[in-house]
Amino acid sequence: MKETFLFLLCLCVGVLPSFAQDGNLTVTGRVVDEAGAKLVGAHVRFSSMDETPKMTDVVVDTAGYFEVKLPLNYYTMRVTFTGFAPYEARVECLGNMDLPPIVMRESSSELAGVEVTAKRISYNARGYVANIANDQLFKGVTLVDAMRMLPGLYLKDGEFQAYGENIGSVFVNNKRLMYTGSALVGYLRTLQAKNIVSVQVLNSTADPLLTDKMAFVLKITTKRYEDGGNATVGASAKASNVYDFQAKPTLNIQQRIGKWSMFLLPDYTPRSVLNRGMKNTTHLYESDEVRKETQMTHLKFKPTLWLTGGLSYEIDKNNNVSLNVSGMHQKRSQTAETHNDVFGNSLQTGTTTGYVGERRKINQFEGMVNYYGELPIATLYGSLNYAFKEDDGHTSRDQTLANGQQNLFRQDKMAYYHLFSGSLSATWKLAKAHQLITSASVTSWDNKSHYCLPLVDGANAYRYLYKESSFDGSLGYEYSKGVWDVNVGTRYLNSRMKPVVEQGGVSSSYTRDVSKLLPFATITYIYDPESYKTLTLQYERSYDFSNLIAMDPSNAWRSEYSYDKGNPNLAPGFTDEIALQTRVGGFSLRSKYVNTLATSRIYQLDDNKNEVISYDNGLHHQYIFLYVGFPMLQLSDKWRVNYHCTYKWSKESYGGERRVASQVTGGFLSMATLPGDISLSCSAELNSPQRSLYSDLYYIGNIDGSLGKWFLKNRLYVGLNCSYTFLTRSRTMTQQFRYDSRFDRSMFMATLSASYQLKWGNKRARVNANRVVSIESMRMN
Repeated sequence: MKETFLFLLCLCVGVLPSFAQDGNLTVTGRVVDEAGAKLVGAHVRFSSMDETPKMTDVVVDTAGYFEVKLPLNYYTMRVTFTGFAPYEARVECLGNMDLPPIVMRESSSELAGVEVTAKRISYNARGYVANIANDQLFKGVTLVDAMRMLPGLYLKDGEFQAYGENIGSVFVNNKRLMYTGSALVGYLRTLQAKNIVSVQVLNSTADPLLTDKMAFVLKITTKRYEDGGNATVGASAKASNVYDFQAKPTLNIQQRIGKWSMFLLPDYTPRSVLNRGMKNTTHLYESDEVRKETQMTHLKFKPTLWLTGGLSYEIDKNNNVSLNVSGMHQKRSQTAETHNDVFGNSLQTGTTTGYVGERRKINQFEGMVNYYGELPIATLYGSLNYAFKEDDGHTSRDQTLANGQQNLFRQDKMAYYHLFSGSLSATWKLAKAHQLITSASVTSWDNKSHYCLPLVDGANAYRYLYKESSFDGSLGYEYSKGVWDVNVGTRYLNSRMKPVVEQGGVSSSYTRDVSKLLPFATITYIYDPESYKTLTLQYERSYDFSNLIAMDPSNAWRSEYSYDKGNPNLAPGFTDEIALQTRVGGFSLRSKYVNTLATSRIYQLDDNKNEVISYDNGLHHQYIFLYVGFPMLQLSDKWRVNYHCTYKWSKESYGGERRVASQVTGGFLSMATLPGDISLSCSAELNSPQRSLYSDLYYIGNIDGSLGKWFLKNRLYVGLNCSYTFLTRSRTMTQQFRYDSRFDRSMFMATLSASYQLKWGNKRARVNANRVVSIESMRMN
C-alpha cells in the first residue's frame, strides 16, 4: 500500500509549562466512517519513533472518541477496525492535541481468513460491536442467523436473549423499532446479513429511556444508499405433522430519496389450522377421585394481515426524525371437542361429552414518531406513541352430563383500549469524562371491556373500565475515563390506576396511587485494557404491578377484600437484582441474584375445604442465574460453532409452602459454507425440567437445520429449514388436586422459502464524506 504521512504540529505556547509538571501530554481524537458514523471499538496504536519503539494502545469509546497520555516525542499512529482499511499517520506531539476526525474506508480485503474473523468483535465498556460486513460466512443467511453467532445472543422460546437477559430496545440506524419478542425475530428474518454493517450489543446504559436496567440494547447499522431502493419478494411453504399445509407471500420494500427514506413490510397469512391432541388427568388427592379428559383442539385462523411501514427524514448526519406505523386485522376461530370420564362423584359420575367454541375478530394499530439528535451539548432522543386494539369475541360451551342434563354457556366480550405515551431523554455532555442523563415519560391507558351473558340474568352482564396514568422519570450521572465507566442514578415512578366495574346498574371502583424511588447502578472496570476485558456490576430495584387481567373481575379470583373495600391485588411487588458480568479466557460469564416479593396466583382452601384461586402479595421468590458463553470454535475459515449453557437455582415460598428447584439449559449453533457457496446451519436447545411452587414443566427442547444458496448473481435465494420439537408435558399440583397435560406427539416442520431481490438506482452512500473535516493525507492506500 502507498504510504502518505502528514505532520500534525501543535504550538507549545502555554503547553510546555504544564507538560513539565506531569511529563505527559493529552492526545484526543474521533474515529468515524465515510458516512460520519462513529466506529466504537476501533483500535488506535501510537508507536514512538525511537530505536526501540514504545507502544501505547487505546480503544475508541462508546461516544466515538479516544484519549491517550503520551510523552513529548514523534509517533506513528495506526488505526484499525475490522472491515476497514488501516489508517496510518506520523504525529509530532509537542503539546496537548485534539486531532481532526479520522475517516476510515471500508475494505473487503480486511475480512479474509481466520485471523481477521477472530478480530471482528470489538469490545468496549458497555458491550461490543460486531462488524459483520463482508463476512463470507454470513453471505447466505438472515440477520437472525448471523446474530445467533455473536457472543451472548441466542434464541429462547422464539425470542432473543442476551446473556440470559431480555432485549429491552432495538435501534436500526438510530431509529427505534416497535417490535419486541417473537415479532422482533420475525422482522429481523426479513433482513439479509450481507446488507448489515455492524451489530452492537450494549447494556442498558445505551438507552436512557429503558426502564429495565438489566436488559440489553441492540443497535444495528445497515449499508446505506443514495437515491434508490430495493425490494425483496418471495414466498414460503410449511408442512408439518401438527399444522396444516401453509403457504404465504413475503415482501419488504426500502426506498431512499435524498434525505427521505421509507420502508413497507406487509405480512399476510392466508390460513392456518392447528390440530393437537392433548390428554389431561386431574387427581383430587383429598377424596382419591380421578377425572380423565381427552381433548382435541382445532385453531382455525382466517386470513390475517399485518402491515408495517416507516418514513424517516435525515436533517443532517447527526439528526433524524422517523415515523413508524403498523396495523393488523385478524379473524380466528377455535373449537374443542371434550370427552370426560368422572368417577366417585354422585352428581356427575359417568361420561360427559361436550363442545367448546370461540370466535374472535381483532383489529390493532400502533404508531410511533421518533427524534434522534446529537447536539454540541447533548444527545437527545424523543418519541410519541399511540396504540389502539379492538378484540371482539364470542364463546360458547355445550355439554351433556352423564345424567342427560344439558349445560349451556354463552358469552360475548368486546374489549378495546387506547394508549398514549410520550418520552424524552437527554445525555448532557458536562465534560469529556462526565455526563448527566435525564429522562421523562408519561403514559395514559384507557381500557374498556363489555361482557354479555345472553342466557343468564342481565344483572350478571357488566362492563369493566380500566384507566391508568403514569409518570416515569430518571436522573443519572455517568463517569467514563481510563479503566472506569460508572453510571448511577434513580428512577421516580408514579402510577395511578382506577378500575371501575358496572354490573346491574351498580358501579364500584377503587384507586391505586403509588410513588416510588427506584435506584440503579452500572459500574464497569477494565481490568485488561489491551484486550478490553471488563468486570461489570449492576444493581436495580423495580416494582411489579398486577396486570390488567389479574384485576379483571370476570376471572374467578377470590380475596378477603371486596372491590369496594380495596383489592389487595393493587399492592405492587418489588424486585431487587444484582448482576456481575465479565470475560475470562474467551468465556463470557454473567451471574445474577434476584429477590422478589410479588403478586402471584395462589391456590388456597376456603372454609368448606374447596379450593379457590386468588391473587395475593406474598409470594417470595429468590433465584440465582448463571450464563456461560464458550469461546467460539473456529474449525476453519468457513465453519464456526457457537455454544452456551445456563443454570438457574430458585426458591419459592408462600405461607408454609416452600420449594427449591434448579434447571440447566444448553444450546449450540453450527454454521458453515459448503462447496458451491451453500450455507448450512444446525442448532439445538436442550432443557432440564423447570419447576416452580405449584407446577413442573418437562420440555426437552428442539433441533433444527437449514440449507440456503444464492443464485442469479446473488439476487435469488432459496432455503430449506427442518425443525423438530420434542414432547411437552406439564403438571400442576396443589393441596387439592393434580393436573397433568402433555401433547400426544412431537412436532416436525419443514419450510421451503425463496426470495428475489430487486434494486433500482442504488449507489453506495458517500453522503457525509465531504462534510467531515478529514485527514485524508494520513490514509494508507
